[in-house]
Amino acid sequence: VNLAVENDPDAERLRFAALQSTTGRGLLDFCGRAVEDISSMVVVLPSGECLLKSEAALFVGRQLEANPLLRGVSEAASRLMP
Repeated sequence: VNLAVENDPDAERLRFAALQSTTGRGLLDFCGRAVEDISSMVVVLPSGECLLKSEAALFVGRQLEANPLLRGVSEAASRLMP
């Protein structure tokens, strides 16, 4: 999260909420997850699609690729993940 915030300080591409928070629990419920299930990363796209676990992490990585140091990291990681 810190890396993402540092690379998107105005929250133009990403916004974060703790899954334990009221907002986070609402998003878990929206995605059909148990509100007690805080074991995974969740991304809710503007379309309403929910991404979980590695899909969510890869999405965040792609959003950060504007940073030259991070460019290509999500592509390389996606090749390593099933």
